Amino acid sequence: MAQTINHVEKEFIFDTTREDESEFVIVSDVRRIPATLASQSEEFLQFRCEATFPERSNVSVYFRFRGHPMTFKTRVRKSTPGSLALRQPRVLYRDLSRRYERIETPAGIGVSFLHKGRRVSLAFPESTRYVEVETPNTVKDFDASRLQALLESFRVDAQQHATEAKIVMFRARSPRSPQEKIVARTGKVLMVPFYSGRPDELSEFASENLLLAAELAEDADALEKAVVGLKSQGLHHEMYCPIMYLQYVVGYLYFIKTGRDTAGFDTAAVEFALQMAHVFAYSLKANGYFASDESVPEYLTTDLIDISATGILFSCPTEEVDLSLYTDIEIMLSIDGTDVPIIGRVVRKFADETRTFYGVNFLRIAEPDRDRLVDRLYGKDSTSGFLVPAADAASPE
Repeated sequence: MAQTINHVEKEFIFDTTREDESEFVIVSDVRRIPATLASQSEEFLQFRCEATFPERSNVSVYFRFRGHPMTFKTRVRKSTPGSLALRQPRVLYRDLSRRYERIETPAGIGVSFLHKGRRVSLAFPESTRYVEVETPNTVKDFDASRLQALLESFRVDAQQHATEAKIVMFRARSPRSPQEKIVARTGKVLMVPFYSGRPDELSEFASENLLLAAELAEDADALEKAVVGLKSQGLHHEMYCPIMYLQYVVGYLYFIKTGRDTAGFDTAAVEFALQMAHVFAYSLKANGYFASDESVPEYLTTDLIDISATGILFSCPTEEVDLSLYTDIEIMLSIDGTDVPIIGRVVRKFADETRTFYGVNFLRIAEPDRDRLVDRLYGKDSTSGFLVPAADAASPE
């Protein structure tokens, strides 16, 4: 299992790799670009790197420290030929147990398997993919009563994290305040004032979806005014969590702390907000809120969460699929329209109230097909087994 690195050790590791001129690999889509660390500060890592990356784009970074594979995820701050500035990661992981990194949203990849005589198709949830479509329109006579139970659940559970909470939809208007405009532009959680706790107290999930002051330097004046405005009204903290549909922010969850509730929002509050926003977005879609979208069946289709060269992770409605641990299944992998047969084995299984999650290892796949999959996921110039040498590779999760 991967180990989380604390702040002091993380600083030491980066200083050592800088002095040793260790090679880092910056991964974006199928690009794997070598780089060396030039300097670090409290907010940024500065790399020597010939390739360029879009500003604000997300990247994964891999390197080795004293024989241990290390990784972190972060965002591009500035990129020019020869120089790359990345946001200082809050979380660094060591001793990965899998040989290949997982890919969250590969285009051109499809997976299906046989279950009780019928074929189950796996697809990535649309909300995690960028799809070029028109901005969704809402149905004017949408029946909000369909969501009444979910709304009531939100109001009750939100009391554990905030004095007050509500849902705001950009249905009849555009974002107005600086806070709304920032959330709509970035698609990430905004706290006013910014999160002031220790970075290593945030989970990876919260860390990747929470805006930091360094990301919003151009909005500093507007946000300072917002903080002054809060204090003048006797308010302490507010949090905005976007509700995403495809690549669009269609609204947000709003949390505020007043009165004696003076402590800032913690990582549990961020995670609750993100999970509720995701559930709320799907419920809107399922209940026909978006005019351009057909209503989804009563239960969610099976979702492919991520894939690597050695296995997949997916979820299913519990009532639709029930696979036992260590069951072997016949998988059909589609790579850009070419079908690849694979035998897989269920090695992980866990469930929530409505869905079951399965981790499946690939047991048998023809070598040419595995090479094709590696090329498609990681790029033709990828180094097989970069994370863990083949001789030392543990069975992937």
